[in-house]
Amino acid sequence: MNQPYAVWEVMLYAFLDSFPYMMLGLFAFRDCLRFNKRLTAMLLALVEVLFVALVTISLMTRRIPMDIVDIVLSLLYIGFTFLVIREHPGKLLFTVLVLLNLGNLCVVCGKCLEGQLFPELALQVYRYTFFLCKLPLQAILLPLSYLLIFRDIRSSGEEDDAYPTQQAAQHWKYLWVVPGVFYLIWMLNFYNSARTVLENIMDPASSGFLLLIDACSVLIYRLIVDLANTYRSNARLQRKNQSLELQTMQYESLSQRIDDERRARHDLRHHMVVLQGICMMHDWAALEDYVAQYVESTPLDQPALYCENIAANALIAFFSQQAQKQGIRFDAQVALPESVPIGKIDLSVILGNLLENAIEACTRQRKGDRYIRVQGSIIENKLLLAVENSCDGVPRLHPSGAYRSSKRDGPGIGISSVRDVVAHYNGVCQIDARNSVFTAKVLLYI
Repeated sequence: MNQPYAVWEVMLYAFLDSFPYMMLGLFAFRDCLRFNKRLTAMLLALVEVLFVALVTISLMTRRIPMDIVDIVLSLLYIGFTFLVIREHPGKLLFTVLVLLNLGNLCVVCGKCLEGQLFPELALQVYRYTFFLCKLPLQAILLPLSYLLIFRDIRSSGEEDDAYPTQQAAQHWKYLWVVPGVFYLIWMLNFYNSARTVLENIMDPASSGFLLLIDACSVLIYRLIVDLANTYRSNARLQRKNQSLELQTMQYESLSQRIDDERRARHDLRHHMVVLQGICMMHDWAALEDYVAQYVESTPLDQPALYCENIAANALIAFFSQQAQKQGIRFDAQVALPESVPIGKIDLSVILGNLLENAIEACTRQRKGDRYIRVQGSIIENKLLLAVENSCDGVPRLHPSGAYRSSKRDGPGIGISSVRDVVAHYNGVCQIDARNSVFTAKVLLYI
């Protein structure tokens, strides 16, 4: 190792043995980085310098055993990954161990191939011929590993995945043990043997054994990722089913309240009979009291028709009466035909939740003009709905990214239900809260 080429070749070895794998890990979790790209790149450069320096000093001085160096480098890599990526710790540890095993595979196969093609240079350790044999293997194995394992390992970034169930996250507490066991097999084969590491690597039988182990491990890793994604999808589907059940209950409850209002109007003729009887008795005080009580309980100055669609009209009429009772200015400009190509429950969930949230926000408002504006129309093959309301300040955000519920500690269910229905129609739901105004816009492709 005293030849003039040794230093740069050892540094090149250390670089190729760490940088490509760290880049693969960062790319796999590119949507989950804690810091911006510039700071992440600076941290990566710093860790890479430490990698190269430690390996170079160890190999050039021979004062630090390589097994100790491997352990330190593994811990440094784990620390870097945990620092820059925001994901479940078990999933990150799984990723690091898989990448370490992948790096060992490239080293073994590259050195074994070098021994077959350049036997004399292979014995000199870390010659340029090693990199010539290793680089093609990395060019094949790294993209293949991404496609088989890391492409589907990260969270999808969808809102459903922004706050997964604890059960889905708990599985990663134990799944990292699988690549951990394979990593121990690698280490035992390298260092717990009567032969040197170089002899083990140069032996085609030994390398073939490790290659077989790694091929089996890749299949297991793929199975783990598939099972984890299947469980996550099932958990997301279960949450959506629960949300749909809740929406159905809300729809039934709202329908009951609307029916009560209809019955009240239907009973108007009975009130007329009572009023006629009071008038015949010339009891003007009783007449005045009865009329006042009836007007207070059943406002009569609301328009009976907002749009031709029965479900939408009933919802708007109901919430307009609720708004009037609370002294909230209510304006609706809705042009929806009698028949729209979406389910009545879906339309009721969207419009009902948005209007109910608007009523609640205005009710909590302590100052300023309280108002609600509703707009709806169908343009070509798109259904557009917009609900704007005044509010006190900006609603608080839950850590999941959703707005906090005003009724409990957690994300609001109303907006989540709306998003679920909108997603079913591959639509768009845009929420904006600024300057004491909350606006929700929904676009459905019908």
